[in-house]
Amino acid sequence: MRILETVVKMNHELRVNGDIQPDPTMLNRVLTRTHQLAKHDYLLAIISDFSGVNEETRNAVTRLACHNDAIALFIYDPLEARLPSFGKVIVSQGDLQLEVDTGDDELRKKFSEQFETRLRMARISC
Repeated sequence: MRILETVVKMNHELRVNGDIQPDPTMLNRVLTRTHQLAKHDYLLAIISDFSGVNEETRNAVTRLACHNDAIALFIYDPLEARLPSFGKVIVSQGDLQLEVDTGDDELRKKFSEQFETRLRMARISC
């Protein structure tokens, strides 16, 4: 429970600002470091949105799962899986804003396809 409380506390401390840049390689770096620490018979809980997942990620998790017990929790916003048709909306991240027409069927289709691709890449087995 203390670990989860710490995760919640750290999550609440996150703030979006211009200084924070997405780093899709972060997950791979964490998994590489975990492999150095958890050699055999550990219980690993990977809680991630799997942003930036690629073949390197799959290989790293496979290596970990072959010698340890691993649980992967795929965290996502339901809007990522299926973007509803709201019409034109403004989305923002800090100072950045973008108008998106969610009524565009092709946009919603591509949005869902990108999510499905990320979900497929996150499915890893030993």
